[in-house]
Amino acid sequence: AFDRLKPETKTLINDYITANINNPEELYDVKFAMQSLNLNWLFRADLNTQLAIFNYLIANDFDNISQSLVNEIIDYMMQNNSMENIVYAISVMNEIANTPNNPLPRNIIIFRPTLASKIADINLYLKCFDSSQPAVFTLYVDQPTPGSNSAWSGNPLSAAGPNVGHTFISIKQGGIRRVLGFYPSTPVDLDHPSTSGVFEDDSSHEFDVSVSYNIDASQLLNLINYTKAKASATYNLNSYNCTDFGMNASSTSGITLPSAYGTWGAPGIGSGAGDNPGQLGQNIRNLSVASGVVKNTTGGISLSNAGTCP
Repeated sequence: AFDRLKPETKTLINDYITANINNPEELYDVKFAMQSLNLNWLFRADLNTQLAIFNYLIANDFDNISQSLVNEIIDYMMQNNSMENIVYAISVMNEIANTPNNPLPRNIIIFRPTLASKIADINLYLKCFDSSQPAVFTLYVDQPTPGSNSAWSGNPLSAAGPNVGHTFISIKQGGIRRVLGFYPSTPVDLDHPSTSGVFEDDSSHEFDVSVSYNIDASQLLNLINYTKAKASATYNLNSYNCTDFGMNASSTSGITLPSAYGTWGAPGIGSGAGDNPGQLGQNIRNLSVASGVVKNTTGGISLSNAGTCP
C-alpha cells in the first residue's frame, strides 16, 4: 500500500519515521492511522492533499478513533474549499466505517423534518383563495451552496447532517398569502429514501433564488387541486422530494422549467439522483424571464403567511 503513494508523500512519511525513530508512541500513532484508514482514500488524492492530510494525521492522537475525530478530518479537508476534498473526506469516513470497531453509523440522515410547522389540513390552509380570480405564484429555492449546482454541502457527520437545501412555494391573491413546502414526515437517508410526506408552513424561510409569475384563475385552480392531491403523497429523495413538488406545482401553473436533475452520495456511503435545489437554483439564475416575471437572485427571507377568511 505504501508503494502506491506519490514519491513526495513517501519521502515525507519516511522522513517523519526517521526523525521519530526513538519515539515508539509517535510511530505507533502513524502506523495505527495508516492501517486503520487503509490509505485507500489517500491514494486518490493529489500531491498537495496527500501532504496536507498526512501532516494533519500525524499531529493528532489516534489511540481512539471517534466520530469527533472524523468530523475534524472532514472539516480540515473542507477548509480548502474544494469539492474534491469533500469526496476524499467521505472516503475517510467510509474507511473508518469498515474497520472492525466501527464507531460510525452506516446511514447518514440526508433530510429530516422539523414538523414544528406541519400543516394539519391543506384544505383549510388554502381555503381563502378564490379560484375564479388570478394570483401570484412564487417558487423559492434555498440552495445548499448559493450560486452552485451542488446537491449538498456541509459536514455529513455533524449533528445537523448535510445541508441539502430546500424548494418551496407561495401563493398570493390580494391580501392573502400562503407559503408551503413538501417534507418527509420522518428522517430519510440514502438507504431508506422514502417515507410519508407532509406539508409545512415555510413562512420566513431563507432562500437564495426565487421567481414569481402571475397566473390566471384556471392555473390557480390547477395549482390548488394539485397541492391538495399531494397532501398524502410519498416523499422520496430520488423521485418525489421538495424540488419535485415545487417544479410540478410550477408546471401545473403553466410554468415550464429546465430539468433540475443531479446526483449525490459517494462510493461506500450510498448514492441517489433526482431533482434538487442546487441545480434548480442555478437553472433559475440562468433563466431568461418574460415581462411581468420577477426573478430574485440575491436571496433573502420569504414573506410570511398573511390574511384570513371566514
